[in-house]
Amino acid sequence: MIVCPIRLEIAGKLSLIWFGPIPRLLVMDTEMIRDILSNKLGHFEKTRANPLGRFVVTGFISYEQQKWVKHRKIINPAFHLEKLKMMLPAFNTCCNEMVDKWRNLVALRIM
Repeated sequence: MIVCPIRLEIAGKLSLIWFGPIPRLLVMDTEMIRDILSNKLGHFEKTRANPLGRFVVTGFISYEQQKWVKHRKIINPAFHLEKLKMMLPAFNTCCNEMVDKWRNLVALRIM
């Protein structure tokens, strides 16, 4: 539960909020977010999850520190802009199929 919600217009692109007894830093500046997430030193600490969540969430997203840095280096080439451009036709096909399925579901509910 957020104790004191702050609107972006008032707080700006960098603000501090309290999540219960835990202070959280909200970063809304894209350049600062890019710097934080592309930090090769691995000093970015993820928020602590519910202990039950550790059993549910596994894989790359749950890795910490050096293990996260190692795996990020491994998968980073897959997200190179030129490789993503080659995948656009597949993205387009998948999205069109999903939208068609949603349209069919909506049409069935209307009938």
